[in-house]
Amino acid sequence: MRVGESVSVDLEFGPEFRMHVFFAELEGSEYRVRLGGGTGGLSRTIPAKAYENARASRIILEILAEVGEGAGEINLSELLWRWVRHAGPAYLALEALVLALDGSWRMLPGGEVWVGKEQWPRYDRIVKVVRASHQQGHYNLPLEPELLPGTVLVGQYGGMEGVLGRVEGVIHRIGEEPRTEVFCS
Repeated sequence: MRVGESVSVDLEFGPEFRMHVFFAELEGSEYRVRLGGGTGGLSRTIPAKAYENARASRIILEILAEVGEGAGEINLSELLWRWVRHAGPAYLALEALVLALDGSWRMLPGGEVWVGKEQWPRYDRIVKVVRASHQQGHYNLPLEPELLPGTVLVGQYGGMEGVLGRVEGVIHRIGEEPRTEVFCS
C-alpha cells in the first residue's frame, strides 16, 4: 500500500469503501494508514474561474471533473447570476458554493461526492455509545460502518436513551479497538 493509491476496504458487513491512501507506514507486519474517500482529488489545487448565469450543479460537476472525483447525486441546481470560484484546494471551492446555497456535501462509501440539501432521516438503529462528550457532540461507538453523515442519531449511554443529534461527520477507525467516531450538531 502506497501513498496516492486507490484501495477498496471491505469490512465484511456494511458497504465497501473506495478510498485514497493519504498516509501509509509499515510498522512490523502491520500498516498504519490514513484513508479518505474518493480519489483524493478534492485536496488538489484548482484555478480561479468566473461564472455567469450558471447552474450550481454545473459548477459542482466542473470542480469534480477537474480533480478526477466521481459525482454521486447532485441536488443543487439554483441559477447563479454571478459566481467566482477562488483558486485553492477543490474542497474549499466546493464548500464555499454549497454553503452559499445552504446545502452540504459528503463523500459516499463508493467514492462519489453527494451534494444537496439535508433531509435528516433517523438512522435505522439505536447505537450503543462507548464514550461521550455531549458538549462537543462527539461520540465513540462500536464499529458502525453503515453510519453516514446526514442522519439523526439515537443512542444509549449511561442507562439512558435519547437523540444524540444530527450527524455531521463520521470517522471509522479500524485496528486493535475498531470504533466509529461521530460528530453531531
